[in-house]
Order: sequence, then structure tokens, then C-alpha cells
Amino acid sequence: MRLSKEIIEKFREIYEEEFKENITDTEACEKFLRLVNLLRAILKVPIKKDQDHESSGLSLFDDDFKNGKLKE
Repeated sequence: MRLSKEIIEKFREIYEEEFKENITDTEACEKFLRLVNLLRAILKVPIKKDQDHESSGLSLFDDDFKNGKLKE
């Protein structure tokens, strides 16, 4: 999955606000992907490019997938 700079920056800002810890873009990308993988495991969402995201329970990322900000 390829993440846009915008997604990484937003996650980094949220992480830093929540945990009061500065992280690099690389660390933010790694932590974001780990979080997504954890959510997929919990929700048992398969990783497929042609997946119907609305019925997957992963609607949190729907707009980003539709706008091409998240790529597999």
C-alpha cells in the first residue's frame, strides 16, 4: 500500500497530539500501516484492490481509496 504525503502528515499530527511524541514520516508510515493491518485483522477485511469498501466495515478509509490517496 502506497500512502500519500498528506495521509502520512495527518497521521503524524494525530499521533503526536495523542502521544506527545514526535515521529518521522517514515515512522508515521510504518505505524499507520501497522494500524491498518491490525484493523483488517480485527475486522477480517481481505486486502483486494477491487474490494467493496462500503460493505467491508473499513469505511474510515473509503474517501482516501476513492480519491487515490491510498494505493495498494
